[in-house]
Amino acid sequence: MPIEYTNLWNIYRNTLPSGSYDMVIVSLAHQNAAMVKWQASNLGRYIKGSFLWIVHYNGEEVINENELPPWAWLVRDTIQTIHGTVTLMHALGKAMKFAVDTVKFINCMTLTMGCVFIKEYNVPTQPTICAETHELFFNPSVNLLHTSPIPIELLGRTSAWLLASGHFEWQYGRCGGLDADIETHAILRRRGFECTKGCQLIGQVFPFRVAQMLVEDLLILSVRPFLAAYCPDEILISTYSYWYSMEHNIPIQMTTVITDWGNQYHVNDINYIYWLLHTKKEGYAVSKVPDDLNHPIRQAFG
Repeated sequence: MPIEYTNLWNIYRNTLPSGSYDMVIVSLAHQNAAMVKWQASNLGRYIKGSFLWIVHYNGEEVINENELPPWAWLVRDTIQTIHGTVTLMHALGKAMKFAVDTVKFINCMTLTMGCVFIKEYNVPTQPTICAETHELFFNPSVNLLHTSPIPIELLGRTSAWLLASGHFEWQYGRCGGLDADIETHAILRRRGFECTKGCQLIGQVFPFRVAQMLVEDLLILSVRPFLAAYCPDEILISTYSYWYSMEHNIPIQMTTVITDWGNQYHVNDINYIYWLLHTKKEGYAVSKVPDDLNHPIRQAFG
């Protein structure tokens, strides 16, 4: 079904952002206003450089934009979101559109409220692409075929190809997945993409033009007649970024956010954070940290 708008009535500033920035950070927030304020504190502490933070907020309580730092903004036309569906990608698209329509920027980064920055991150001042996970650090033998470029000709049967290769289906086959999403197939082919590429959502970085293309294409997809129950955000952003990297000869780096999918997807032990700080040079944030704002990790890095 087409996207549906929320009936949330938050308190917004009377102005909109303007100007030029090195980075725009876009986030989805389904928690309460206190979590958004905590995340603002974390970003303000660790993000260095010229940036804006734009949040698609779907919390149940009213949030006042005036109580956030001047570099933090809320999407005005928020949509209903359902976990594990295409609505999350459309909500991110709303945040990107808010940015594309109001400011100029070099790069965009995707985050969630489960991310916590643990060391300083200097925002890049040149077009940058981060679309590789940190999984090999934790498990050098892990099969990451889904993050490799996969020929566009396999669309419609990519999940079968992955399974035949001893891999899981990723978002290509989940509840039909991208394999069944023929509207998106048409858009990717019209763009002239030769491959698709998967990556975790959180911590991806991509240039302005990638965000702009996603905004354009999500506008078309937002009127589709059904609610696809998979997460295209784990394929589309990295696919568009891969095209841009090939066109402009930009190396693909690892995501800014470290996720140990095998052992520490839910990060509960602060000693794990200190271990990462001493043993891993790449990566600046971790996920997924509990929502409890009194948790030792949030207390230490907020």
